[in-house]
Amino acid sequence: MTDQAMTHDEHEAHVHPPYMRVFAMLATLTLIELFIPPLIGDTLWLSATLLILIAIWKMKLITGYFMHLAFDARILLVIAAVPVMLASILVSVCLMEWT
Repeated sequence: MTDQAMTHDEHEAHVHPPYMRVFAMLATLTLIELFIPPLIGDTLWLSATLLILIAIWKMKLITGYFMHLAFDARILLVIAAVPVMLASILVSVCLMEWT
């Protein structure tokens, strides 16, 4: 047997990411996002906070599984997270100047 050939046990150990389960979670979170504003009503800060938290959760699912960052080295996660944090700071500062 060559070095490149996989044994049956090695082939069984290779597990594919749960794409359909992640897709179902994303669809469920999207439905929840649709019903948050009508259910919460006048409390804008609570509605906005929940929507932002769900958006962050969805971003983590997408980057982790569909962009394969959950299976790569952690340094790649840091490289991807730093621009997001800097953009968040920029948006926050711009919003403080605007209001």
